Amino acid sequence: MLSATSRTRSAGGRHIPSYQCRRGAHLTRAAESLDQFVAALVIERLSRADARLLLASEDRRADVEALRAQRDDIAGRQTELAGLFADGAITGPQLAEGTRKLAEQAEALDREISAATSSSPLAGFADAEDVAAAWTAAPVSRRKAVIRALMTVTLDKATPGRPRGWQAGTPYFDPRFVRIAWHV
Repeated sequence: MLSATSRTRSAGGRHIPSYQCRRGAHLTRAAESLDQFVAALVIERLSRADARLLLASEDRRADVEALRAQRDDIAGRQTELAGLFADGAITGPQLAEGTRKLAEQAEALDREISAATSSSPLAGFADAEDVAAAWTAAPVSRRKAVIRALMTVTLDKATPGRPRGWQAGTPYFDPRFVRIAWHV
C-alpha cells in the first residue's frame, strides 16, 4: 500500500499491524494511524467539486470538461423549455418533441462521459455522492488502486524519542514524517 510490507510488531505484549520498509526494519509505522491519515486525505481530495474530472485520463480531461459543459447546457435548455410551456409560449406537443430531442442528446453525452471515465480506478469514488461511505465500503484492493492513482506516500525517518504524552504499549503517529506527492 505504501511501498512497504505489512507486518505486526509487538508493543506492550500486543501485536499491532504495521508497515515496515522493504529494505529492513529501520523504519516501521503502525498501520491503523497511517491508514486513517491517508484515507482522510483521499476522501478530502475526492470530495472536492473537481473530483469528477479526475476520472478521465490526462488527454481526455479537456474533452470531458467540454462534454459536461454541453450536458449542463442541455439541462438548462430543458428547464427553459418547461418554462416556455408554463408561460404558454409553446404547446404540449412542442414540449413533448423538444423534451424527447433534448433527452436523446443528454443520453448520448452521458454515454460519452461514461466511456471516457469508466476505466479510471477513481470511478465509484470521485463520482460518489458520499465519498467516505464509498471508501469505507470498498475492499482494500480498490483502496490501494485509488491511492496509487492519486498519490505516492513516503515515510520519512522520525526524530528519535517518543512524543510528549506517549504511553508505553500504545502506537503513536506524527504526520510530519509522512510525505505525500500528489499525482493529480
